[in-house]
Amino acid sequence: MLHVVRSTALDQSSPVSPENFGQALLRKIEMVEQKEQKRHDELLKVVTGLAEKLDKSEGRSDRVNVCRVTSGFPLTHKIPVCSKNVILELSKRVSKPQWKFLARRLYLPEHEIDQIEANHRENIQEQSYQMLLKWRESSGGGSYQELGEALRREFGEQLYSDFVKIVRESEEQ
Repeated sequence: MLHVVRSTALDQSSPVSPENFGQALLRKIEMVEQKEQKRHDELLKVVTGLAEKLDKSEGRSDRVNVCRVTSGFPLTHKIPVCSKNVILELSKRVSKPQWKFLARRLYLPEHEIDQIEANHRENIQEQSYQMLLKWRESSGGGSYQELGEALRREFGEQLYSDFVKIVRESEEQ
């Protein structure tokens, strides 16, 4: 009979009884959700700040996208479309296998992915750049938030962190 379960999956150093395992798992899930919400809020803050700066510089106030947060309720935020400069800088960090996976995550059709690869066979950076431009064009503008979420889902924190850094640097210019 199993009396004590040590759960490294829950990152706990103390034993968890089978009766308390469900509660411990729920606490861990809540912690992960809180971290994800914090990251989401951080990117949204950066992107919203960039949108406001762009609006001021261009005398506009019409960049509005509807996004969903974890609660499922739509919120309206000013979110600019990805600039060519951000796309260029990001394309330098995306490798050959990565750009294809990202293209699929961004819902580009396979025939377009194949066409980009065929047109720019020898230049992976150009393949990545053209894919991101095609995505921006086909998605009706392509927001920073949409791209950031796709990067995080597909590649985790490293490429996502690079993306946030690129966006912040573009804000400062």
